Amino acid sequence: MEVVPFDRSSPLSRPRVQTDNSAVDFASLMSRIERPLRQALVAKYGIDLGLDATANALGWAWEHRDELHLFNNPIGYLYRVGQSSLRPQLAWRQRRQLNFPLERSSGSDAFAAVDLGQVVARLNEKQRICVLLVHAHGWTYREVAELLGIKSEAVTNHVHRGTARLRKLLKEG
Repeated sequence: MEVVPFDRSSPLSRPRVQTDNSAVDFASLMSRIERPLRQALVAKYGIDLGLDATANALGWAWEHRDELHLFNNPIGYLYRVGQSSLRPQLAWRQRRQLNFPLERSSGSDAFAAVDLGQVVARLNEKQRICVLLVHAHGWTYREVAELLGIKSEAVTNHVHRGTARLRKLLKEG
């Protein structure tokens, strides 16, 4: 197996693998995919369901480890596997309460009385995912677009509209 170098600064970057039917280094692939996958699923579903979806997606990846290297965008595929794994749970929850636990500041700053996690949970799903991945986790717009399967211009719109809505919600606060 020959591995072509890649940019390690990007959470979604991965080497292009030229394989001759040899085993793919699953642990190496998972070390690059697990964290951004978890960040994206937690941004979408909150901490409890997001971690469940991540575990389900990684379990699927292990079961299909010999095929995973064939996908052009393995993290995007696993993101959708995680989403699909939650369908039975979400069917039982008409109104789900997202859980974004944050530490409370003990100081006297202006936002001490605001539960930022609940304010973020009030954004629509695409805005919340894009805002959290870009601003909280440092993903590029291109990386978020690749994960979600949308254009980077759409990510730009979701981020800008989401941050504008956050400002408005925090002022109402």
